[in-house]
Amino acid sequence: MPPTKWAKRAGVLAFLLPAITALGMVGQAVVRSGDRPNVFTEAQRQLSAANTKLPFPARLPAVAPAGSQLIRVILDEPDEKRGPSIYALDLTYTIAGGKPDAGDFVRLWQTNDVYLKKRLADPTLNQGDPRTVKGARWFRRDGQNEDRGKGVSYSRRFDDGVTVVVSGPNEALVNSTIASLVKQP
Repeated sequence: MPPTKWAKRAGVLAFLLPAITALGMVGQAVVRSGDRPNVFTEAQRQLSAANTKLPFPARLPAVAPAGSQLIRVILDEPDEKRGPSIYALDLTYTIAGGKPDAGDFVRLWQTNDVYLKKRLADPTLNQGDPRTVKGARWFRRDGQNEDRGKGVSYSRRFDDGVTVVVSGPNEALVNSTIASLVKQP
C-alpha cells in the first residue's frame, strides 16, 4: 500500500525539523565567531591596564622580539597568599603564523616579590651559569621556568628588587628580547 498524503508530510517534517535546527546552530556560530575580540588588540589593552596597576616600572621590550606580537598578559595582584603589595606580570610574545613547536615564542615574567629570595622557587637561586647580556649579568639555565620544558631561561634581580625571567625554546630569541628590555616610566 502506498504512503498516504499525511505520511508523506510527516516524513518531510521529520527531515526539515533537524535540518532547520542544524542550520540555525551554524548561523549562530558564525555570528558569535565574528564577535570575538582580536587577541593582539586585547593583549595590548590588558598590558596598558596592568601597567597602571603595577607599583614598579615593568621591563618591556622596546620592540617586540623578532617580529613577534604580544598575545597573552597575566597580572597577579596582591592577595592573602602573596601579601599586600606583591605583583607579578607574565607576558607571552609569539610570531604570528608560526608553528607552536618551532621556538617562536618568548615568555617574560617579572615580580616585585621580596620573599622570593627565601624560597626554592627563586629563579636566580641557581647562579651556576652567569652570562652577560647587554652589559648586565643574567643567570642562564636549561629549560623554561619551572616546567623545565625544552628551551632556556635567563633570570636577573634588578637593584630595585624586581626579578625578571625571560624564557623560550629559542635562545637567540630570548637573548634578543633581553637586549631590547627597557624600564617603563
